[in-house]
Amino acid sequence: MYRTHPHGIERIADGAIIPTDVGNGDYQEFLSWQYQGNSVAQLVDSPEAVAARIRAAKGRVVSFADALSEQITGPVPASEKLGWDKKEQAARAHLAGTATGAHTAMLKGELDAAGGLDTGLDDLAEKIIAKADFYAVAVARIAGIRRRTMAALDALGNSPTQAEIDATLAAAKADAEAAFAALMAE
Repeated sequence: MYRTHPHGIERIADGAIIPTDVGNGDYQEFLSWQYQGNSVAQLVDSPEAVAARIRAAKGRVVSFADALSEQITGPVPASEKLGWDKKEQAARAHLAGTATGAHTAMLKGELDAAGGLDTGLDDLAEKIIAKADFYAVAVARIAGIRRRTMAALDALGNSPTQAEIDATLAAAKADAEAAFAALMAE
C-alpha cells in the first residue's frame, strides 16, 4: 500500500519515500500496483501542520481586516490614529459647551495647522464627530466579520483540508467586500 508524500510516494510497509522517477524500480513497482486498480492513500497531516494552517489563515483574516480599515482611513499615521478618541472627546465637549482648555487647544491647534480648511472650531468639531461616528460603525462591521470568520475557522475542527480553509476565507472576503461597498454607499 502507498500514500502520497510531498517528496514522492511513500511505501507504507517500510516508510520508504519513492521519487517519481520512471527509471526507479520502486516507482515502476508502484505504477504497476496502481495500474491494477489500487488507490493511493492521501497523506494525513499532523495536528501540528493543521494548527499551523489554521494560524496562517487567521493571520490572513487579520491582515485583510487591517487592509479594509486602511481603505476607510486612508494613509493616516498610526500616531494620529492613537489620538482619535481624544480628538473626538474634545469635539463633542466643544459642541456641548463643556470643553476644557486642553480640548480647545487640541482643536485650535488642528484648525490653525490645517490653514483654513475649516471655517471654525464648530465646523471642525462637526467633521471630527461625523468621521468618528462613521469609523465606529465601519470598525464594528469589520470586527464582526473578523470574529465570525475566526469562529468559522475554529468550527472546521481538527482536520480541515486546505480547500475547506480556503472556502471559509473566500466566503468571509466576499462578505467583507459586500459590507464595505454597502458602508461606502451610505
